[in-house]
Amino acid sequence: MTNPESIYIGNGFIDSQLVAVIPLAHGYCTERKIQRLVFERPLPATIFKNHELSQILSQYEVVVPNEGTSPRLTRTGRILMSAVVQLIPGLQLAAGTSRRSLLSEGSWFDIQLRHGVWDQAMQAVPDGTLTLSFGRRVVAAIAARLAVRRGKRLVQQEHVVSAFLGHSVYAGRGLLAELARRGVDVLAHADGVVYRVPNDRDTSWSMMAPAMWESRMKFVTKTQLSEFWSARKTGKSTYSEALAASVKTRDVEKTTPKNVILLHVFRDSPFNFIDTSRIFADYAEWVTQTLRIIRGSQEKWLIKLHPSATRWGENQATWLDKIGEGVFGRNAWPTHIEISDSAYSNVELFQHASRVVTYNGTAHLEGACWGIKPVIVSEVTLGSFDSNAVLKPADLGAYEELLMLPHNSNVFRLSESEQGSARKLLYIRENFLSFQQDVGWLDTYRGDEPAVFRDSFESTIAKVGYFAPLLVEQGQALAQGHPRTASLRFFPRCSSHGGCVRVKL
Repeated sequence: MTNPESIYIGNGFIDSQLVAVIPLAHGYCTERKIQRLVFERPLPATIFKNHELSQILSQYEVVVPNEGTSPRLTRTGRILMSAVVQLIPGLQLAAGTSRRSLLSEGSWFDIQLRHGVWDQAMQAVPDGTLTLSFGRRVVAAIAARLAVRRGKRLVQQEHVVSAFLGHSVYAGRGLLAELARRGVDVLAHADGVVYRVPNDRDTSWSMMAPAMWESRMKFVTKTQLSEFWSARKTGKSTYSEALAASVKTRDVEKTTPKNVILLHVFRDSPFNFIDTSRIFADYAEWVTQTLRIIRGSQEKWLIKLHPSATRWGENQATWLDKIGEGVFGRNAWPTHIEISDSAYSNVELFQHASRVVTYNGTAHLEGACWGIKPVIVSEVTLGSFDSNAVLKPADLGAYEELLMLPHNSNVFRLSESEQGSARKLLYIRENFLSFQQDVGWLDTYRGDEPAVFRDSFESTIAKVGYFAPLLVEQGQALAQGHPRTASLRFFPRCSSHGGCVRVKL
């Protein structure tokens, strides 16, 4: 007997995220008349014990498919058998994956796979690893090929027509790529936003077309923006990393460098949005080339470490030591390039700085709020609204020219109008885009203790009675073609459908 159409829920959702995604998927299913839910892994018993969630799940056939050959094998045995089958394709994929290949042309499917392999290999390396061994790439490539195989099986055997994915990076990019090329309606999650992914290009939770940004700007009043910016200037924010970055142990002074480079977590993925026009393959190459350029600068520079790096279990000083050794030589770090851990507040740095450089971090938008036109490598929020409000070099020569200009050059200044737009975008990003705070999700990182994940789950399950009906509505809108979710308070205003009819849980 052929299975009926199914929806897939997987690719890295943690337990607290599933609590919110289940009502969202329920709304989607009621609209599309889908009665079968396929999960990546067995659901925790605590989800079935919750009244609202058990009421939803009781309306569906809930399936957790076997991975691999024989259901009589253990899960580990099935994975090993599958890995052996993927060894030859994995070797071929690993051989074709390098920093150079990440910037090479190819089919969209192949480009995604190469990025997934690089991502997967980088996340597990020791601090300061700048060259990925062939062995690491092979292991990562097999994981990516297994994800592709899973996508094929989900469509052919489980009749999956739609998928909610916990993320779009690491080896899981292979699953997204395979599902998309088979015509599955892919809805990816990031930072409390679920958004539709096209089958021939990338998009991001933090980027929209100018018209969509403008439609949301209409709901931002002068009073709201004024109150938001007054609070933001004192370090208050709904964004946890902004809060962490606002802490200081040292005041910004006149002698503090006006050229600021803001690092990313090296093991974190730069490829939530794969920008095929970027000039550097990854964070490590970006920092290496940046240091090679500014070692000849006559100005002072400050490199700010990422405020959440330690929660990832990453020592960024080790990365900088290794990169610096290759650029400057051992124990020869230039005196005009200062490294700051958490000494300075980002708020004070942006207020003081003249030039802000980031790969694609939120710092580009925060700097723009202070009137600084940011230098970026990969597409960002502000660039998706107005490409003229950012400095995105087309090649290494253009990047070098931007870094070697005097810091007080007018090239790095935004107009008052552009600065005002940046503040509106930051307000929308922190208040309208995400439902994370509405559902009680706590920020969790790879290096966090298990208690942090448990706290996030308990925080979310306690609020499910409030948010479940509201997420059902957003799931219906996604099924009707709406491109993304929004905060629960804002969604009825931003939805082109004017909201959706509530359904019974």
